[in-house]
Amino acid sequence: MMRWIWPLVVLLLVAEAPAAAPTDAALERMKTISGRLYMNDRDLASLYQDMRGYAQFSMNGPERQLDYIQKLSLVIDRARTQSYFLWRMLSVFDYLAEARQSDFLTLYEAELQNARDDCRMSIRLIDLYAAFIEREEIRKTLQDVVGVIEANVYMYEELVELIEPSMNRAPYPRRIQ
Repeated sequence: MMRWIWPLVVLLLVAEAPAAAPTDAALERMKTISGRLYMNDRDLASLYQDMRGYAQFSMNGPERQLDYIQKLSLVIDRARTQSYFLWRMLSVFDYLAEARQSDFLTLYEAELQNARDDCRMSIRLIDLYAAFIEREEIRKTLQDVVGVIEANVYMYEELVELIEPSMNRAPYPRRIQ
């Protein structure tokens, strides 16, 4: 009889119950955030086009202004691409089978963490390059860009908090933090 108890004890210690589905309030909040991410994507696209316009009229400007504007445009486009990618992933959540939703959220949480860190780095780069921009109009646009990216970071963090209870966590020996 003792031979059967040890495997059962080990199984109970290692096994973990599957994650619960997100609550209705969390799903509703996720939909709201999804809409805000889409609106921020449109704002970043507009601001990116503004930066491209500034680049066209900075050809004969002061030294290296065109380089800084082009580098800033790349940073803005990267932040926009990330937010669009995360919005697209979140927009298909309703179409997933309920049994697969917790797996999806587990992978989505890792993407949110990476995007949050990348956006914070983008904000630092924008601040760095903005110090070398001479035109006040461009610096004002860059402040708007930083505001939109900071809003995205806030939404990424809020999404992580919302989906954390529904994620599939690895059992103790494989959990890395």
